[in-house]
Amino acid sequence: MLRNAAGQKPSRWPGSGFAWLAVCVFVVSSCRLFNPGDKQATIVWSVAETNASTQQPYADNDLVVFTLLDRRVIGLRARDGSRLWTTQLPAGQPSGVFGALPDKGTIVRWGDAVLVAGWHVYALDRTTGSIRWTFAPDDDFSATSALALAGSAVISAGGINGYLYSVDAASGALRWRVDLDEQLFSPVVVDGVIYVGGRRVVDEHGGLGVGHLWAVDSETGAVRWSVWVGDPSLTFVGGAVGRAAVAGDLVLTAGVTGTVIAVDRATGQTRWQKSFGEEGHSAGVVILDSIAIVASWSGRVRGLDLTSGLVRWEAEVGSTVTWSATSGGGMAFLNPGVLYAYTADGSRVWEYGGRREALYFSTPATYHDGLLYVAANNALAGASGGGLFALRSPD
Repeated sequence: MLRNAAGQKPSRWPGSGFAWLAVCVFVVSSCRLFNPGDKQATIVWSVAETNASTQQPYADNDLVVFTLLDRRVIGLRARDGSRLWTTQLPAGQPSGVFGALPDKGTIVRWGDAVLVAGWHVYALDRTTGSIRWTFAPDDDFSATSALALAGSAVISAGGINGYLYSVDAASGALRWRVDLDEQLFSPVVVDGVIYVGGRRVVDEHGGLGVGHLWAVDSETGAVRWSVWVGDPSLTFVGGAVGRAAVAGDLVLTAGVTGTVIAVDRATGQTRWQKSFGEEGHSAGVVILDSIAIVASWSGRVRGLDLTSGLVRWEAEVGSTVTWSATSGGGMAFLNPGVLYAYTADGSRVWEYGGRREALYFSTPATYHDGLLYVAANNALAGASGGGLFALRSPD
């Protein structure tokens, strides 16, 4: 069952009248108690904003970039959050689609430009925010999910037509596009290969069915292999929408039907596969040390052994996890409205947000140089307020 971040299950939320929050983490049959007061993230700076989008922000030593639901892009000074520029993107969402920006969109940097997924690909000057170029093909929306860099090209996933694009990052010119016949999500690029999940469009309303994990050559667009992602007992639905993760000679993805699969990067052969029933995944996979961390729609977090797929630990965050899992500083960050930090052994080292802080985070967290950048849009949880934040993780 899906549970939202506003707290239909109040006993699971910090600050709901319980001094201690019991979290069972099944590591060698143990149950750990987490005290929310032990360690807490602290706010370094914040910017009042009630209209934050759900897209992951970008951050480097000098610049942080957020997007807003009214299609504004905001550049902030990384050290103090002061505003450097604001850019209004043109109207561009597909007709009938809820949301002015794609949920799983990201912002990446190439040279002195930042590239934004706003149904089309937009390149903005890093210093002024001015739009340098737009990649907007006549027959498709060119950026409906995350962006990834492959050398001097930006890789983007198109709309329901099933196209994957390679676009010159300097000029916005098309290098190639390939039709994979599935709506594609969250590409990642490692060693010249694009790994991207997909789901087949099954009706005129954009309904999605089965799907694959694809490996595509980043230079040519040639498909190296594909592997079906799903539960064998479900023949009408499957695929993956979260980011895949690469570790050594393996690529891992977590599917919408609860399947986690590890695939040989060179051959596309399945090394192992685990099924967790109806606990679908859309937050992708994060790897810490020799553990693959996945989080489900039921609010369960699992640490799987990279070699065998065995469950090494299991935890519960109490709400549906849909935003992309991220990592940094030896921690994995999960956001079901509250931001949680886990280590490879399954320890929840801190959490921040929810009823106690009256903040419901709406984006994946971006880690850079000891700080986390994340936005809160409380309206998405039926509350008021929100903002753009830089948080410092506790020591």
